[in-house]
Amino acid sequence: MRENQHVPITTRNKEHALLINTTYAVLYRPVVLMHGVTSTAADMNELGGVFGDPPLESLPPQFWDLISKYAYEESVQNVISIAGFWSDPFQLEKYINRSHFLPDINNERDVRNETYRKNILKLNAFVMTYSDIDETITPPQLGRFLGYASHSLHSETWNQSRQFTEDLIRMQTLYEQGKLHMFIGHTRH
Repeated sequence: MRENQHVPITTRNKEHALLINTTYAVLYRPVVLMHGVTSTAADMNELGGVFGDPPLESLPPQFWDLISKYAYEESVQNVISIAGFWSDPFQLEKYINRSHFLPDINNERDVRNETYRKNILKLNAFVMTYSDIDETITPPQLGRFLGYASHSLHSETWNQSRQFTEDLIRMQTLYEQGKLHMFIGHTRH
């Protein structure tokens, strides 16, 4: 599939497959979770949320204070797309309760969406990748649902992440069934 091609999705054909590159990856999971796709590969994307943006790191600290202060405000969530998957490890409660997008599709809220959990188990294979030299996605391990640990700038480890230990969208179950495949690439974003 070329980067700009559309991936046809229909609900009549139950044998769906998605191969998503990083450009569209944050949008594919709702399709998987809501419509029961059977195979998917996620290439270097923000599965666990993003915190930081390397091209903006040279901006003054006041800029980052503004992001931390306003990222989860309703008006910001409604108009700035990155706010929907901004996961501040120092404000996880705000992220879970106020972010419009990622906490929902990651099933991180107190009430779980059982449709998401059921549909992800329809996958025959779920391939996750990330690049250990990615300079765009922060932290690079986000392609494995790994963000920063709570109140830290250290990446979570796979088997100790909340997504895995609480089996929020059945990643642990897919792993135990041998359907979850993880790869590390060595390429720039």
